[in-house]
Amino acid sequence: MKKMVQVLIIVALVIAIFFGTYGISRVQLKKESVSFKSGTWDEKNWDINSTFNPDDSELYHTIEVEKGKDFNLLVVTDMHYRNDGWYGNWAINFQNTQTDKDLKKLKELTNPDLIIAIGDIQTGSLNDKNFENFVDIMDEIGVPWTMVFGNHDAEHRADKPAIMNIIQKSKSTVFRQGPTNLGIEESEVLDKSIYNEKISRYAGGLGNTVITLKDKETGRIFYSFILMDTGDWQNMHGNMTAKNRLTVGERPFSRVGVGLTNRQIEWYKWVIDGLKQYNLEKGESENTTPPETMLLCHIGMKVLDYATILSQYENSYNGEYVKGGYDNNDLPFHTEAEWSRPADRSYIEYDGSNNDITSNEKIMSKVKEFSENSKEKDANSAISQYWILADNTKRESYINGENTDFPTPKKIAELVPIIDRGYAIHRENDVFLSAVIEKGSTKRVVTGHNHCDGYEVLFDGITYTSVVKTGSIYVDKDCDMENRGGSKFVITNKGDKATVTSSAVYTMKNDYKSTRFP
Repeated sequence: MKKMVQVLIIVALVIAIFFGTYGISRVQLKKESVSFKSGTWDEKNWDINSTFNPDDSELYHTIEVEKGKDFNLLVVTDMHYRNDGWYGNWAINFQNTQTDKDLKKLKELTNPDLIIAIGDIQTGSLNDKNFENFVDIMDEIGVPWTMVFGNHDAEHRADKPAIMNIIQKSKSTVFRQGPTNLGIEESEVLDKSIYNEKISRYAGGLGNTVITLKDKETGRIFYSFILMDTGDWQNMHGNMTAKNRLTVGERPFSRVGVGLTNRQIEWYKWVIDGLKQYNLEKGESENTTPPETMLLCHIGMKVLDYATILSQYENSYNGEYVKGGYDNNDLPFHTEAEWSRPADRSYIEYDGSNNDITSNEKIMSKVKEFSENSKEKDANSAISQYWILADNTKRESYINGENTDFPTPKKIAELVPIIDRGYAIHRENDVFLSAVIEKGSTKRVVTGHNHCDGYEVLFDGITYTSVVKTGSIYVDKDCDMENRGGSKFVITNKGDKATVTSSAVYTMKNDYKSTRFP
């Protein structure tokens, strides 16, 4: 009896210590989470009439590779480091320590020359502490690394410049701030009264930059990685209220909604043209094409959803899954989300020079309605073709050509102008794909954000890679599958061009598909 009492007392003390520590941590967390932190940045204004110089080490990073040699790139995403509940105690957070182990394992499995993290490194109230720990683990790994911002990275107490300042302290990072004026121009805003130059001009985000691979002998660029910030929702009134940030107001380098701004698209095309011109000056022939490029960002274009779904219908749509270790190819986690949903935006960008749009009263009335009321899409809009494909009850009739509102596109290149004509509000997103098709340089688009699904789809000559989540984060039973890892890309220098192979690299993998869709 005495022993039982002693055991009960010990158990009670352990429980009391546990919950006491937890309670203190919660109080500390609540206190610290409203202690906002702002960072600094260097004002670097991009001018479309300037010359792209990849050797400008303040804005870009270059790596020399010998002819015939392989360059190994490891892409990781969605670590989702947390500190909610335990203040900032890393030792108690098993999710974080497991993610650290997975990053180290991925490094061993892939032997990378470069690691690129493509967003959502953290999801914790003390996001600055999470980034400090992430920098520590990346420096411990010791491989050159960089990142693009995801939609969660700057949503808590530290803004994006403050996080960037932490990244810049890393001993092994090759992160570059990039231009600071890739945001919203006043001429693109429908309601001029809501334009805020101090915020809107920075809405293109941070970290828009280029990493070039050069042939060591000739100095020519044979491959490039283009990194772009697809934004977040941090200037949404509802999000600001939820995070107790109304007292600090709108945040620089954040925006209302996700996607790419028109200025970012112009910058992208400028980069592609500049890569070609650089090689011309290094002795390439006049009829040379730009070097091949890979676009890396956090949130994928809606076209990724479209390609993934259509690729399941044999070869009638010129699409196919790319195996490469991606055994769990599945429909996208965010099928009804992201780039084509500007419902929370207080401004709308569109091509004001297009008379077919500006003179169309029906279109402009719809644009005004969205601008004033932030309503969702109209069911008959061109963009709904994407969403119809995600609806099992409508997909077959669409595939069979029974959609009478719009022609059934057999190629994505055919769909884009339909969207441009039919739904001007979405031009900022899908016009980027037009730029990709126009320039012909980007053959791979690599994105995160989908968490549980790692897959590759080849469609119309472009390979879309959705990198499986790296973090030990649980989503929900039907779609999580507990899979985690990253993607490896091997770029081989052939002198005047490159060959690229890719594969999924799992640190944990379950061989079953999700039950989200029949």
